[in-house]
Amino acid sequence: MKNKIQTIFFDAGNTLIFPDYFVIQKVLGEFGIKATVAKIRQAEYEALAESEKEKGTQSWKVYFGIWLKMTGAHEENVKNIYADLWGKHRQRNLWSLVEESAVETLAELKKRQYKLGVISNSDGGIEKLLTDCGLAKYFDAIVDSSVFGIRKPDVKIFEFALKEIKADAGESLFVGDSYEIDILGAENAGLTAMFYDPLKKYDHLPCTKINKLAELLPLV
Repeated sequence: MKNKIQTIFFDAGNTLIFPDYFVIQKVLGEFGIKATVAKIRQAEYEALAESEKEKGTQSWKVYFGIWLKMTGAHEENVKNIYADLWGKHRQRNLWSLVEESAVETLAELKKRQYKLGVISNSDGGIEKLLTDCGLAKYFDAIVDSSVFGIRKPDVKIFEFALKEIKADAGESLFVGDSYEIDILGAENAGLTAMFYDPLKKYDHLPCTKINKLAELLPLV
């Protein structure tokens, strides 16, 4: 891969930024559910995979419903816990934890003069969120599906991002945490793709993987 890649795109949620598991732990505790941060993170990781199987019906409620049940929430409490978390999310985006090696990795990539971009299936607020987290300054383009009007894995959103950043697909890499949405979407658009697998649960997938963003540096 060395000497070929000139541009690197990233997914945002669960690649660059993660939910504040401590806030979620506190809310669960208020409903009598004792769960460690490690358990909450593991449950969320599995919930993402499960919710992606719900073709055409993936939503916050599907995702959160699966996630909360995996932490130990009973069916009758899920609606109220979700409402509480959604209220907190509207006040301050729950996706506010930056991946542990993100800043140093992005800074080094910019130092090496790579073009960097984000392509995210988001709600229209991903640029502000990345700004608030201190990451937006590293990117030459931030493409939000709600602003563009098309979601990954549609190749059109990848093609739009390439045009925005003035890059060629054959010289571009996409890093994301969803095989069907990120990896296959990027590959269908002609980009090289790399799967971000922090909990090392997807060794079976036929693609290049990293477990933290810093592992990208010796590969490009």
